[in-house]
Amino acid sequence: MAKKRTLNDADEEIAILRAQLAAAGGSAADTADVKRFPCVMYRKAKVTEKTPNGYEAKRVKVLDQNDQLDEAACAALVVQLEAAGWQHSPERFAI
Repeated sequence: MAKKRTLNDADEEIAILRAQLAAAGGSAADTADVKRFPCVMYRKAKVTEKTPNGYEAKRVKVLDQNDQLDEAACAALVVQLEAAGWQHSPERFAI
């Protein structure tokens, strides 16, 4: 089974890959910011046919009127979900 990575691990890997790309002559356009959304939030649930793993997942994705990702609204929704008990990882819920 593959080892789960944290966002910090992924950021470090991205930095290493960007350094390798720059050393190989990559362009500055390749250093665009990493978009964190959409993300997935998890909440403990009873084991049922719909939630066989013991948790439910919710994809956080808010679009504006032009069908573009609204990152500020996504961040606000994540804060609301965290306050309601949703988490960024299902590891605590594993059976």
